Amino acid sequence: MSDMEHMDEQIISMLYGDQGREEQAADKDTKYLTQPDQPILVHQTVLKIDGETIPFTEEWILDGKIRVPLPKTFHPMPPQAAAMKYPSERRPDLIYTNDSTSINIAFNHTDHALTEEEMEEFTMAMIQILRRTQPILQWYEDGIREISGKHVGYCEFLAPALNVNLYNLMFFAELEHKALLCTFNCTEEEMKHWKPIARGLMDSLVIGESEEGRTEQ
Repeated sequence: MSDMEHMDEQIISMLYGDQGREEQAADKDTKYLTQPDQPILVHQTVLKIDGETIPFTEEWILDGKIRVPLPKTFHPMPPQAAAMKYPSERRPDLIYTNDSTSINIAFNHTDHALTEEEMEEFTMAMIQILRRTQPILQWYEDGIREISGKHVGYCEFLAPALNVNLYNLMFFAELEHKALLCTFNCTEEEMKHWKPIARGLMDSLVIGESEEGRTEQ
């Protein structure tokens, strides 16, 4: 086990840079769920979402370290747009977005040391920090799931942005002994249609499969 004593400060720095440090709040009770509501299975080739037919494809990203199904209509966010939407210099490594940039899927393989055994403690720390540093409007759910043989922590909540409320699903796992952070967000208006898709993306994630181990779908 690595030293977890200063995990709060490390995670705050990872999420927000050197801003937003606060005194540690009292521990909150965290409910870990192993069987959340069944999401839409995005292994389907095409899904009809809000009246629009959207094809999905399985993509290898982060130098082939993870595999995830993504809408074919999404594209990597240009650096200039990413700098505006994610002002911190610690913005995610890779951000996929729709044409209007209202729906975003971000991936960040951080330098934060993490082992599989520390996943529960890491998840609890992430939840506590997010709940006390974000202006949360509604907290929906959090927990730990086993996905493709890996323990994946997650939380979902509604938070205000500039002129709109955003639904967020954050999920995190260990990849090469470092923390992998994934975030799905969309507007509250789009949440009705995209929340189950976000859950499906999380449940379809394949982490750390080697190049040689890839199989054709």
